[in-house]
Amino acid sequence: ADSDEEELEQLGPSAFARMCARYAQDEFPDNRIAEIGYSDPAAAAGEKAQGEDLSWRQTFQKELTKALGYKVRIKSAPVKGNALTPRLEAVRKPMLRLVEGGEPGLIICPVRCPILRRGFKGMYVYRRTNLQGGHGRYVDEPVKNDYSHVQDAHQYGCASYEKSPVDDTRAGHHPGERQHPGSRVKVESKYDVFAGR
Repeated sequence: ADSDEEELEQLGPSAFARMCARYAQDEFPDNRIAEIGYSDPAAAAGEKAQGEDLSWRQTFQKELTKALGYKVRIKSAPVKGNALTPRLEAVRKPMLRLVEGGEPGLIICPVRCPILRRGFKGMYVYRRTNLQGGHGRYVDEPVKNDYSHVQDAHQYGCASYEKSPVDDTRAGHHPGERQHPGSRVKVESKYDVFAGR
């Protein structure tokens, strides 16, 4: 498992895009990836500079589109300054909300999302760090590990969903999903998060 983790960390955006496309096609052959995806804002580093080099985000988007055979846009998550508090608040909102039918606003699949679930169960932890020249002032920041990376991705997804212009009336809508104007998503009692597994 350690060699798999090291290999994943060394992947560039092109190889990672091909791996994501292959995984999506193998595991979810009847479903397309959403037309719009979101990334860590740091993946867009250098995009404002003049030159021919593409950012990590741009390269990943280009290669993912090529590997899937249809256009996918990857945007930076809408989190100003990549601040932690708004990301955490974006996650808390669906956790505290019930949708139509009294169902939870957030369901995390125990089969497909074990790392995310373990993160919520106590593996996503903070470290108290002394601020430079702070004279006894500290900041709590997440410890960077497998759990924090998955939690970060979840935070970016929730923040992006929250900023979606159609989120106000469509409880189960995903930003990349097409819907008819004015339609509402209804939660049916027969809904099964494990369907298709």
